[in-house]
Amino acid sequence: MLSHDSPFLKLNADEFRFSHQDIPAPAGWEPPENFPECCEFHKGAVNGTKNFLEKFPFCCDSHKEFAERFPPLKGEYDYLITKVVNQISYTEFIIADRLNNDDWFEDITDYLEYNISSFGHPGMGDHLYYIDIKHYIKNSTSEIPQEKRDKLIGWLEEKWHPKVIHQSADLNTLHRIHQKWIKTFPFELSYFAPLKEHFSKKKPFVSKIVRTNRYTGLTAFQVHTEESMVQYLFDLTKNLLNAINTKELVQSGKIANVDQPKFEMILQEREVKRKALLESYDKKERRYINTIKQWLKDEIDFFSQLKSLDNKILPKPRKENKPSKNLSFKLKHGKADKVKSIIYDLNREFYLLNEDKCNCDDFIEVLLSKQVVKKTEIHFNCYNNQLAFIIDEFKNRKYFDGLSYASIEKAGFFFSKEGTKITGQLISSSKNQNPKPEGEAEIVAIFNKFQ
Repeated sequence: MLSHDSPFLKLNADEFRFSHQDIPAPAGWEPPENFPECCEFHKGAVNGTKNFLEKFPFCCDSHKEFAERFPPLKGEYDYLITKVVNQISYTEFIIADRLNNDDWFEDITDYLEYNISSFGHPGMGDHLYYIDIKHYIKNSTSEIPQEKRDKLIGWLEEKWHPKVIHQSADLNTLHRIHQKWIKTFPFELSYFAPLKEHFSKKKPFVSKIVRTNRYTGLTAFQVHTEESMVQYLFDLTKNLLNAINTKELVQSGKIANVDQPKFEMILQEREVKRKALLESYDKKERRYINTIKQWLKDEIDFFSQLKSLDNKILPKPRKENKPSKNLSFKLKHGKADKVKSIIYDLNREFYLLNEDKCNCDDFIEVLLSKQVVKKTEIHFNCYNNQLAFIIDEFKNRKYFDGLSYASIEKAGFFFSKEGTKITGQLISSSKNQNPKPEGEAEIVAIFNKFQ
């Protein structure tokens, strides 16, 4: 039953099924003459599928169990006779066509994964495709270098019989760990109050983005274990606390009355101590509890020392510089949806933004607005020369009339991966030092995708 503490429905893999999908012939593929009776290999694929269907579902224990859960209709899987041999032939074509490309391995394995996944869940008949394609790669007389054969065979074998299975936690468990942290972190402080809604809505359960398949469009990822989730929250706690430098805030005149922040922190220190005493935290969770307690204590001590000084020596409040009222990146008409798609893809592939501090929608809102207004700081997580290249691509492809290094600097609330406020000089120098950014071809491919 779903609840606030358990909002995710959990299904075992044997409780549902997905139907197969048809794979279209790749551009340029032509069926061999008299296909599939054209050669022993293709005839063998057809006959192997027919033999399987004659024995199904009594061919093995797993298929017998499947048939008990989902009783098959007569002729329900006859489509496999053509599906398997067609997809084998398509794959032969893709291997020959992509083998000499720079990204040959990623392209071919994406296509292999696309085909395997097309057999549905459970993958009815996918083992036939797997066996025949493995045989083709290993034994075909086509000009496939041995090292490339070995690499593709290794990928297939690992796909079919993974040596390492990533252990992940139940999503409801991760949700409870995250909610406990939300209730513990001192979001009631003025420094952090604007961030509470963002971190409450965010579900940071993904520990690693593996890759996006170019044929299916699906992104593979790993989910946190309980241990890695707590470690992530510990690191996030340190990063958020580290972002508040009260010494600089006092020196810049942004904190003139030390009583107010001290009062807030005393209340939060009391609340954190109460939770640490009365609520259940495991040993690893107590690491972020102790960090928060120590930080609050240090800040209270700092403000107490300031209070003992003569107020005359404290810096006077300064007015914060605001972005120009007339600043706009001047989006071209009809480009909004493409810009959104590009930003989402860039963020998925390159971790474009530091999502602990902002998200894609924040950045998109700034880019598309007719007048740039600071609602939240935009913190990038890519390298500066990657950012320079992305800005150049937007300019060169005429998505904006006003997007430039200078206008990014003028906005005044864009920050680099290192936390430095971005200036035109910072971006230009990074580009001059290393004009070829990491992942340049992939960035261009994303832009090309939406031309």
